[in-house]
Amino acid sequence: MEEINEALMKYCLTTQTNTIFNSLKVGGSIKKVFNSDDQLKRHIWFLSETPANHLLVAHLDTVTALDTQLYMHTANDMIFNKGLDDRLGLYTCLYLQDKYGCFDILLTDNEEMGRSTAGSFNCPDYRCIYEFDRGELDQFVMYNPCKSLSGAITKQTDFEEKRGSYSDIADIDTDTASVNWCVAYRDYHSDKSHVFISEYMFCISTFEDFFEKTKYITYTKDPAVSTNWYQYKRRGKNSSKRVKKGSGIKPVPV
Repeated sequence: MEEINEALMKYCLTTQTNTIFNSLKVGGSIKKVFNSDDQLKRHIWFLSETPANHLLVAHLDTVTALDTQLYMHTANDMIFNKGLDDRLGLYTCLYLQDKYGCFDILLTDNEEMGRSTAGSFNCPDYRCIYEFDRGELDQFVMYNPCKSLSGAITKQTDFEEKRGSYSDIADIDTDTASVNWCVAYRDYHSDKSHVFISEYMFCISTFEDFFEKTKYITYTKDPAVSTNWYQYKRRGKNSSKRVKKGSGIKPVPV
């Protein structure tokens, strides 16, 4: 990963309106959003490329209200923003799609309530599914577990497989292997939420190296292998102890 696209980062981290989902300007290209009315009602935004063999996933809801400004301290190697979970994942998806042009992107809602709208997505067959909604460094979590995929990541990157909490890809109905890749944000869900730019770029450049080596391989889940993630503890039908504020996202026409 060469550098942070500050304009795109600001776009991802500070925008609260839904008008952005009619079309997304990434670099010099426009990615159209393909949605049926039914998908929009279910808060699913699907950015489709042809052909696309891999799916990237990010959720748009945040626990704390998004900042109106992006605080980038490049001299101190830091970004402060309340919405890094998971708007940093959104940025990563758009960056990778603009660079490689071989991904579909699924954007979802209600992940922070443990009820992601990804569960309503009619998922095509892909070679692999990736999400970037994991803090820390040098680690990943498998959701549709696949020994060959986790083994390849460990061997080629020295990243360690960890146990994680619920995320969107846990609800996608598919036999495709899915993995949540670290992006190194810290103190998420708080006013102190931040990421070190150098750590983030290390995570993504490591992913890019791995992807270049494995992009033609199809990974499917191993039915006999148990999952390694846990569900949020809900207090009510549509709530979680972690949720302070809803996403406020509303469907938009296309």
